[in-house]
Amino acid sequence: MARYDDAALAILDVGNTAEEEGRHGEAIEHFDHAAKLGAVEALVNMANIYDDDQSGFYDPLKARALYKEALRKGVPEAAYGLANYYRLRGNRRWQEYWLRVGAGLGEEFAIDELAEFLSKT
Repeated sequence: MARYDDAALAILDVGNTAEEEGRHGEAIEHFDHAAKLGAVEALVNMANIYDDDQSGFYDPLKARALYKEALRKGVPEAAYGLANYYRLRGNRRWQEYWLRVGAGLGEEFAIDELAEFLSKT
């Protein structure tokens, strides 16, 4: 993970609090700002909001694009996010693909879920 300054971390933290409290629009604004300051994992946080049909900001195509951008910028959790994106849509082939990518990057949730996924096939 890239290092970033205290300002980016503080903004990311405010975004996390807003998301936890259900203020998704505010969270998106803070995550976008934090990502622009170098806290690129905020892209995954935004993607999670856009991929949640209960958030009021549901936009699955935007979610997928943000996960891919985060992955390009070195955030391994984004691969797990993509696996979940495809799991929710019933696409097991792409779910497995992104679990394998995430596991290859050392993402712990992807490693665990891939083992479970493969045990069921």
